[in-house]
Amino acid sequence: MWDAESQRSLQKLPWVCHVEFHPTLGSTNDRARELLDEGTELPALVVAGQQTAGRGRQGRTWWSPPGALLASLAVGADIGPELPRAMAVVAPWTGVGLADGLARIEPALPLWLKWPNDLMVGDAKLGGVLVECVPDAGGRPRWIVGFGINVNNECVGKRVPKQPPGNPAAISLRDFSGRSYPLADVLGTLLPALAAAYSQFRADPERFPDRWRVYCGLQGRRVRIDSGHGETGVGVCVGVDADGALRLQTDSGSVELWRHGTVRPA
Repeated sequence: MWDAESQRSLQKLPWVCHVEFHPTLGSTNDRARELLDEGTELPALVVAGQQTAGRGRQGRTWWSPPGALLASLAVGADIGPELPRAMAVVAPWTGVGLADGLARIEPALPLWLKWPNDLMVGDAKLGGVLVECVPDAGGRPRWIVGFGINVNNECVGKRVPKQPPGNPAAISLRDFSGRSYPLADVLGTLLPALAAAYSQFRADPERFPDRWRVYCGLQGRRVRIDSGHGETGVGVCVGVDADGALRLQTDSGSVELWRHGTVRPA
């Protein structure tokens, strides 16, 4: 949990220029947006002990229990390519960075990434990413990168509230290993991993498909994708392209590119 010493240690975190902690907050993403509007030096980090209005993709409620790591980064355009290319790939690149960091924290964790933004262990969800773009006055993208990871909260055997039917069960690092983790230390490992991933993103965006393949748990599996706007597709996942789109090989042999949607096993 976030005791006084843990909160003080946040001020020593690498890479970020501004850090603030809130015991309870509506949404870390909303506060990160305010920091952008206030002209705060970037990267800026917002951490919360609990959220009362956390959200995920497509307006879904994000479960925000005590013991989870709940944070948002406000970062500038320099993390990657310009719009519109960056729009679909910032979230999965963030997933790669978080996965790199989690592999250092718990090397035995059988972690995989579910396109476009879920961190999975087996069939259960360990965490997720929500990215929002806030262009500056000149139209250059600034990014709010929110992430929630189940760390010390116990999930196995518990019902996740307000989740639609078909959503995966949840799991935490504590469920997996049986031990607790200082949340500030977890952040201290994840932030350099994110910084390194964004550095790769900026220097060589064409490398993304190879980086994603390391963690892609859907590679070679038959899946169904729903765009959320009435369009669906069924086929075999054959990875992603450099712009973050899912590559779906249909029964006819053609490969479709999907830039948005929810994927489930077919």
